[in-house]
Amino acid sequence: MKAIMFTLHPEITPEQQEAILSHVRSWESVTQVATLDPETEEPDIRHICYAYLGEDADPEAIVQHLMSLPEVASASVPPERRSI
Repeated sequence: MKAIMFTLHPEITPEQQEAILSHVRSWESVTQVATLDPETEEPDIRHICYAYLGEDADPEAIVQHLMSLPEVASASVPPERRSI
């Protein structure tokens, strides 16, 4: 499964964050989107989000689309995990 991590700017309110996640969730190639830890009170962690993508999705195109949103501070494809 392909994934993307993204971070919202710290001034984004929880209501704004939910609206952004809902918007990203509506994208055709996104299968799931959420915050890394929805229960945290830590602001730095509260703004970290992830998106799972469909098998046919282009992760780099989704990163660019996320970065076009003014509320998004950063977005990237995490390195692939490897078994030892």
